Amino acid sequence: IPMGFSRDRVHVLLSLDTEKTNIAGLPEVVKGGDYPQVWYQTPGKGRTFYTAIGHREDLWRSDATYRAFVTGAIRWVLRLEP
Repeated sequence: IPMGFSRDRVHVLLSLDTEKTNIAGLPEVVKGGDYPQVWYQTPGKGRTFYTAIGHREDLWRSDATYRAFVTGAIRWVLRLEP
């Protein structure tokens, strides 16, 4: 059975700051809650990377920084980057 998310098992790189973000209209988001958006882990000899950002098509089309971010993550998982 898969285990739920735990910061003890992953390295969070980016998290939603609910104290500084307008969460009006997001009833499932609680001020002060823990909402990691980008994280990685290195189970055994493996590498995994997760991102919750990038759902909008315009990021893929016109944001070179976002594309470089995803490309870098893929290269890291494939051990092409340290």
